Amino acid sequence: MSVVPFHRRRRQQKPRVSATSLKGIIALALIGGSALVGYDAFIGQRLHVVDGDTFDLDGERIRVWGVQAPEMRDTGGQAAKAGVKRILVAPASCERKYPDQFGRTVAQCFSGGKDIAAELVRQGFAVDWPYYNGGYYAR
Repeated sequence: MSVVPFHRRRRQQKPRVSATSLKGIIALALIGGSALVGYDAFIGQRLHVVDGDTFDLDGERIRVWGVQAPEMRDTGGQAAKAGVKRILVAPASCERKYPDQFGRTVAQCFSGGKDIAAELVRQGFAVDWPYYNGGYYAR
């Protein structure tokens, strides 16, 4: 086995990003913003409120993550739905967490620059649900 003197060894080349590739990456980020926020994040325009912790966003049924609101048949259910209608404005953005047992997407959502669940708790339309979120909205 021959030994190559240190001064004659090749230096490793650093990977280079061409100007064309860099422009493409920037264009993709500007045009298709979801490339930056990840696969499970999305933005929607069409909103329909179902109840105090469930709404449809562009046809996808969303269950607001981490809170529990009264059901429509319970005391406070109609008020909670009305509260969601006031808080939720288009566009809304959501980060999918997981599907629930009813086929809804459980997601943390934002509208008008505010966390929807935090606003529901703050305004008294829902309560923190620590079993699912570890007390995230109890603070």
